[in-house]
Amino acid sequence: MTHDTTRPDPDDAELLARRLSHLEAVYNSTLDALSKAAALGDFHIGLTTVDSPVPILEETERKARGLVRLTAVAFHLVDEATGQFYPALQSPPQAADTMAALMDTLVEDRSIAWCLSRKKPVIKATGGHRLILHPMATTARIRGFFLGMLDQEPSSIPETTLAFLSIVMQYAAGALESFELYRLIRATNRTLEHKVEELTAARASLEAEVAERKEVERKLARSRDFHLTLFERFPVMIWRCSALGEHDYFNKTWLTFFGRPLEEELGRGFLRSIHPEDLKQAEAVFTAACTDRSAFEREFRIKTAAGEYRWISDHGRPFYDLDGEFGGYIGAASDITDRKRMETELRYQALHDPLTNLPNRSLLMDRISRAQERAQRHPESRFALVFIDLDRFKVINDSLGHLVGDKLLASCGARLGEAVRGLDTLARFGGDEFIVLLEEIASLGEAIKIVKRIRDRLKFPFVIEDKELWVTASFGIVLGGPRPMRAEELLRNANIAMYDAKKLGRNRFKVFSDKMLAAAMSWMNLENELRTGLVNEEFHLLYQPIVDAVDYRLLGFEALLRWRHPSRGVLGPSEFIHIAEESGQIVEIGHQALRLACQTMAAWREQLAPARDLTMSVNLSCKQFRQSDMAERILEALTESGLPPSRLKLEITESAIMENAKNALTVLNKLKASGILIAIDDFGTGYSSLSYLQTFPVDVLKIDRMFISGIGRNKEASDIVQSVVALAKSLGLHVVAEGVEEEGQAEALKVLRCDSIQGFYFFPPLPEAEALALMRRLDGDARGFARLIPSG
Repeated sequence: MTHDTTRPDPDDAELLARRLSHLEAVYNSTLDALSKAAALGDFHIGLTTVDSPVPILEETERKARGLVRLTAVAFHLVDEATGQFYPALQSPPQAADTMAALMDTLVEDRSIAWCLSRKKPVIKATGGHRLILHPMATTARIRGFFLGMLDQEPSSIPETTLAFLSIVMQYAAGALESFELYRLIRATNRTLEHKVEELTAARASLEAEVAERKEVERKLARSRDFHLTLFERFPVMIWRCSALGEHDYFNKTWLTFFGRPLEEELGRGFLRSIHPEDLKQAEAVFTAACTDRSAFEREFRIKTAAGEYRWISDHGRPFYDLDGEFGGYIGAASDITDRKRMETELRYQALHDPLTNLPNRSLLMDRISRAQERAQRHPESRFALVFIDLDRFKVINDSLGHLVGDKLLASCGARLGEAVRGLDTLARFGGDEFIVLLEEIASLGEAIKIVKRIRDRLKFPFVIEDKELWVTASFGIVLGGPRPMRAEELLRNANIAMYDAKKLGRNRFKVFSDKMLAAAMSWMNLENELRTGLVNEEFHLLYQPIVDAVDYRLLGFEALLRWRHPSRGVLGPSEFIHIAEESGQIVEIGHQALRLACQTMAAWREQLAPARDLTMSVNLSCKQFRQSDMAERILEALTESGLPPSRLKLEITESAIMENAKNALTVLNKLKASGILIAIDDFGTGYSSLSYLQTFPVDVLKIDRMFISGIGRNKEASDIVQSVVALAKSLGLHVVAEGVEEEGQAEALKVLRCDSIQGFYFFPPLPEAEALALMRRLDGDARGFARLIPSG
């Protein structure tokens, strides 16, 4: 082979050297842009440009610990060479052995395989530890997994927290992928540097050997093709634009993703596909960056060839030519549609009730505040709040179960939504409570009209699991206007009005007034004072004698509750029992009274022989009677005091028994079997049913004072008392008449063959000391009691 000995022109060599330097600078600039563009996500770009993935994992650990409480963590990553997992980070190091043992267990029970195959987290308890296992994966591949030892109950972790943890792991996987990409680029850069060295050597020997120059040119062409191929196959969407904003390059990943040919994207063509709502902002970000030649980041929606809009995160960095002149931007974009969809779902879940899909309390409070602000800006604007509480919903929950209750709540929410206007807000406030915000109403009358429409919708039955359920509701209405008032105050006032409606008998509505607020505050204060009074033992008993209707022999006492209020003096039951019943404090107050009554009678029996034949009557409230441990607590009080069960008479109203007849029968039979006497209090005001008197183990009927007061004044009252006495006699029951205040009433009851009587005609309720003194004055002579009866 012969060689051309003609030596090249020095000017040509210098030109070639400048071209090679320029190519080297372009390569370096391009690769630098690629390495920076690859570091997408919320992880600092510096984490992906180091020699180890550990900083990324340490940042992931820090973010994970910010979401859940962890005692130890471990990260395992995929070895790119072998495809096997290796432990990349253990924290703290002293937990390494424990985490390794747990890893073996998770491998054996295939928890890790399940987690990675489904790309879903696993929360479980293993070896006495609560663990969370989470994949670290991008859309394309699995980068590793995270294992954490929880320092809290898994049930205490909200679903939103798990969703945020998934986002952290997704970004961590992206950062690891960027780290691997950076390593690839750096390796490529080293290759390029090597090529440049070869070119430099080739340039030095160019004058000596033309054939060597051709070989260098061939190698350069091969290297250029290689890097162009790398750009085209790079998994990130890459673009380039000129200083004028004209796009002149899009890689294959971009074109494949959007499904359009290069010709449609070049220039400013791709801008036509950006969502109209996002276009102005996207262009403004680019223009601002061009002004000061700075990097930029933007997010927008762009339409694919299939007509679908996808969310894009776009990053651009400026590049410069050999003369240092601004050449344009090179950038990279990634699809963030899934992240945006998750963010939207999280926002929706944070503001809506999952059962009914109605706005929740947070969204409602915001809309009430906005309505209040509008009313202050426009004084003529009016709005109203309607507080809705389903009547007796607890009965449905307790009898049919919470699943049926939840379905009923969802159906109620849907039906209520049909009854309100489009501009109104219907929200689930909690439990069986709903709130309607009525906006732009002309008057209170319009609000009442809407409430009546809602109430009419609830008249029809709900069919849940083939059962017809009838539901009513109580409504509280409060008007809002220009007067400044917090949303909490408006809701409180509507709630007060609703409770006033419920007290009237349910399925009603009430409009709030200041008088209601004053009454509610008084109620709340008294409820708090009741609680304090219970702790300070401010409750005491008075004892009213019960006597034989014929010879006035002392038969026993009825224990009557009084409250020694620190500022209002002694209060009778009518002033506080209804609040104690409503608040549930009557259970402890009643039990305290029962124990005291048993202890008092037991003490009298030890001091006076005649007291051993007397009985102590104690009233039981409806709420006491509902308690599952009521019978046990009564027997415990008897055991503590030493009072024989036959000396205790429990007075229970008809309504308390009939509220849950089956359960009442079981409880009463248990009490009766122990020897306790059972009395029906206020007989004649409730069911007055012969069938339940035959079924239940009743010993005594107490005729309500309402009928006793009518004796001698109207024939109807006398006939009722006569009928009750006759009924009781036929069933072998003892009859007690309460509220006897006149001699004529006492005489009439004797004629009607009533067994025993009590009332102010004989004695008012007496303090313990006076009742004891009364029994001492008898001196063991029962007939002597008749001489103590006041004359006239």
